[in-house]
Amino acid sequence: MSPRRQPHRSPAPRSQPKEHGGEMNAAEGAATGLIPPEEAGRGAEARVGWRHKLAFGIGGITDMVGFHGPVTLVNPIFNITLGLSPTLIGLAKAICRVWDAVTDPAMGTISDRSTSRHGRRRPFIVIGALAMGIAFFALFVVPRGIGSGALFAYLTAMLLLFYSAFTVFTVPYHALGYELATSYDDRTRVMAWRLAFNMVGNTIVSWLFTATQLPIFDSTMEGVYYVGAATGVLIVACGIVPGLLVPEKRPLAPRPRPAVGAELKAALRNRPFLRLVGLALLFLTAATVSGMLADYVNFYHVYGGDLRSAAVVSSSGVTIGYVITLMSVFVWTWLGARFDKKTILIFTLLLNGVFSVSTWWLFTPAHPYWQVGYRVLTQPLLLGFWLMLQSMIADSCEYEELTTGGRRDALLGAFVSFSQKVGVSVAFVFAGLLLDLSGFRAERGAVQDERTLLALRAALVAVPVACMVLAVVLVRGYPLSRARMAQISRELAERRQTAAVETGAKIRPIE
Repeated sequence: MSPRRQPHRSPAPRSQPKEHGGEMNAAEGAATGLIPPEEAGRGAEARVGWRHKLAFGIGGITDMVGFHGPVTLVNPIFNITLGLSPTLIGLAKAICRVWDAVTDPAMGTISDRSTSRHGRRRPFIVIGALAMGIAFFALFVVPRGIGSGALFAYLTAMLLLFYSAFTVFTVPYHALGYELATSYDDRTRVMAWRLAFNMVGNTIVSWLFTATQLPIFDSTMEGVYYVGAATGVLIVACGIVPGLLVPEKRPLAPRPRPAVGAELKAALRNRPFLRLVGLALLFLTAATVSGMLADYVNFYHVYGGDLRSAAVVSSSGVTIGYVITLMSVFVWTWLGARFDKKTILIFTLLLNGVFSVSTWWLFTPAHPYWQVGYRVLTQPLLLGFWLMLQSMIADSCEYEELTTGGRRDALLGAFVSFSQKVGVSVAFVFAGLLLDLSGFRAERGAVQDERTLLALRAALVAVPVACMVLAVVLVRGYPLSRARMAQISRELAERRQTAAVETGAKIRPIE
């Protein structure tokens, strides 16, 4: 008798990559056994859908307006308009930086440990955006007729309130972005959306004080009242979008809760992450110092003290640069899918150094408009650098999970945020020191000493070039290449699959 033939069964269809927002991706599928770990490691992962990328990106407007908005308006309003001493304004900002040293890591730990059924990130994003909008408006509703002591106290209190709300928003917002994509290339795409909207936020900030001077307002204080209110509404409207519309994944199991100090020590053992923080500080120093010195060289060397003409050329270059930068998002994303992020980062650093050297010839009284070329060309490089850096930080969060068994995305994001705030503050102090050492004296007006102008031009070249060289040396030792991240993804997928089998849990999005 011939053996009974078994009915023919078609092989089960293999999971295909698809766009998703809340749908399961390959890494999650591997954790639940629905997609083989080897497929997850090879990149058979779903991309984040464009709707969720858009919703996440819109939050970048609130992120950037919150970062730069108060800094842009505080000096013109509280110093020039209300007469508060620049020293007291600087002291108020310094107090906020000390406060950030406490609130940023605390917020990161709170978000990472949250067990809310609405998610670890989204509730804080919504609450933070609402509080930011209210605090931004309140910052410029200054009581009339108060003395300098009361004015300083009011400024300090309102800045502390605003930056506390900003921390509640931005730390979970950045962590949401680090977690949103699960593949090496899709992290770059997600960050591209955020940085594109960051540029929109930067453009808005650059016009805030100008808007207070519109002829429809009787005074600067009336102007800042309405501009502050409108900006507060914008902060809320854009900030709540990612909190309401972007899903986040539930962890397989609740995380253990070691002491905060132990969490910080574990995070600071993440060497790839620390290299990225060092890169950010070097690049911020170069960008902040060169941006400030470029204005002085433009005002006093190129235009001989004609501030109005110098400002028109400078603003024109920056505005054109923003437009080109937005267009360059697609170029950087395309490059990111074809080359290692480290390679692209080194390219941006080297090119930035070359353009810094070019300022010696582009900032010239004989051809004032040549400087527009420098301002236009450096803006896309800024975007390329920050895009790759943010995507690499998301990669370092994966590395953190591999080496420690847990993720601290919000805590790492908080550390980045705080280091950037401190870096900008220190860079401004350094730039001011360079101005003093150059012999610059504001009381001389347009007639500055030739040696002073020569020193400023030399510093405009030397400082960013030195920072770029140090940054290239630092990034060369960064170990998380495309191949290494593929290996990490495979290992993590296997771990998650084992954990899912042992616990019977499934990763599912929080809707």
